Amino acid sequence: MVFSSLIQIMKKNAFLNNINGLNSIRVKCGSKEMLFLCDTGASFSCIFSNALTNLNNVDKTKKIKIIGIPGSTFSRGSANISITINNVNISHEFNVIESFDSIIQGVLGSDF
Repeated sequence: MVFSSLIQIMKKNAFLNNINGLNSIRVKCGSKEMLFLCDTGASFSCIFSNALTNLNNVDKTKKIKIIGIPGSTFSRGSANISITINNVNISHEFNVIESFDSIIQGVLGSDF
């Protein structure tokens, strides 16, 4: 499914929240409920390391350089993670990045 189509479906069905003008969505990862930013300008999806209970599943050979507003850094690697959006389970490879003080636990990028 094309990411922009997913955004339209979520808006139509009121799954999408608006926080300070940014689209966000509640997802479940296991039994943990999280808030993810929906960012069509992000080239990949990521999850913050503090949102994961087990970092042993992170493939450290898949580290990438990340360039964003605060500058550039490297990811910790990637992990295939299953999330649930409105009772639909989706498995996706997320880049794991360092946590920062935010209400957001991850980003759904254009690769989602």
